[in-house]
This record gives sequence, structure tokens and C-alpha cells, in this order.
Amino acid sequence: RSVNAAVKDKSAEKGQATAEQGAKSTATEGRLVQKEERAEGSVDSGIYMRYIRAFGAFIPPALLLLYTCVQAFSIGKDYWLAVWSSSVDRQSSFGYYLGVYVGISIVFCVTRFMQSLAMVYGSLRAAAVLHDNLLTTVFHLPMKFFDTQPTGRLINRFTKDTESIDLALPA
Repeated sequence: RSVNAAVKDKSAEKGQATAEQGAKSTATEGRLVQKEERAEGSVDSGIYMRYIRAFGAFIPPALLLLYTCVQAFSIGKDYWLAVWSSSVDRQSSFGYYLGVYVGISIVFCVTRFMQSLAMVYGSLRAAAVLHDNLLTTVFHLPMKFFDTQPTGRLINRFTKDTESIDLALPA
């Protein structure tokens, strides 16, 4: 009886070991958790266009106009200093040259401030729109996706993509 028990124990251990090996090979061949895929290389131009469209219809043309005005006023300030420094009668017309220079500088500062506000507003709007799109996409994924993707990976990827939108793209 003890010999039969020993044989049964060995065959049970062998069967258990075979079942464990079969489970391991099944787990590695037909993985439940899939390997993460990553794109490499430069960012596609379509991504930048999507970001610009998320700014809204009004902000990108306004930004283009404001950037042009800021550059024009910057060049205007430099030009006016050149005119002022090359004038023959600097002392008698000091107030005139200074007044024009201060006027151009004030308009430059106001335009630059408006440009910064438009960029911040557009960036915040784009971040909100793209975050909502990303969240909606995740919510509409099939349940199979959540079975094959670890929650930590999903949260890390979502956080990294949102951080890139908030920090890297506006710069």
C-alpha cells in the first residue's frame, strides 16, 4: 500500500508539474497582457494640426496677427532709435523723440501682453479639448482592452500624454 501511495504521489506531482508548464507556455504564447507599442521618431505634422484646431477657429489667426504686430513694433522701436540717434538736433527735439519712442514701446508691451494671453487661453482650451477627446476615447474602448492592459500602464500613458499637451506643445 505504501508503494502504491508513493507511485500515486509521484504521478500526481508529475501531472501537477506538467499542468504548471502547460499554463506557463500558454501564458507566454497567448498573453493576456499585451506588450505596449510605442511610436518612435519625430511627431507627425497631423498631431500639430490637431493641436492647432483644438485652439478654436479664432485663436490661431489672432495669434498670427499678434506675432506679426509684436515683430513690427519691435522693429519700429529699433528703427526709431536709429532715427533719433542720427538726428542733427537731438537736444531741442528730445521730448518729441522720447514721446514717440515711449508710445511705440507702450503699444509693443500691450500687444505682447495680448499675444501672451491669447497663447495661454488657446493652450488651455486645446488641453481641455484634447483631454476630453482622449477620455471619451478611453471610455468607449471595448472591455477586452481593459482586460489586456494593466491599469497602471493606462494611467501612466494618459498622464504622460496630458503632460506633453500641457507643457511641450505650447513651448
